[in-house]
Amino acid sequence: MLFWYREVLSKYADFSGRARRREFWMFHLANLVIVLPVLVLGVVSAEMLGEGSGLVVTWGLYAFYGIYVLAMFIPQLAVSVRRLHDLGKSGWWMLLTFVPFGSWVLLVFFVQDGTDGDNVYGPDPKGFADLRKRVDELAGESYFSDNVYEQSARYRAI
Repeated sequence: MLFWYREVLSKYADFSGRARRREFWMFHLANLVIVLPVLVLGVVSAEMLGEGSGLVVTWGLYAFYGIYVLAMFIPQLAVSVRRLHDLGKSGWWMLLTFVPFGSWVLLVFFVQDGTDGDNVYGPDPKGFADLRKRVDELAGESYFSDNVYEQSARYRAI
């Protein structure tokens, strides 16, 4: 999880290229793992400590939360745009967040598998296109394009 978190942060404001599902969701999971305890501690400290020192601790935690959310806004937007690029869609689709129920449409996009092979936004981040080319080279023919039944009949004849 931390690998993907660092990967996204290393591409802090990089809106070009493609991001696979794992990169997108692991980054969001890492953000949740960081933010959720801070929010829970803020609520618990406000309830348990009450006025005075509890208020200072609570406001300190909420200040950290606010700064963290602001700092993560650009990387979160960038990884979302790259995820849309993996689906072959423009980053302008992120504007759907301002439309009622538009976030649900984006959620459906984000859970879909990306396009196989290269697209206009770059090479496949999974690298399957390279694997297919290599298998075709080794097999001496188009291994993936043939029908499975034709392949099995051909190999039985050998």
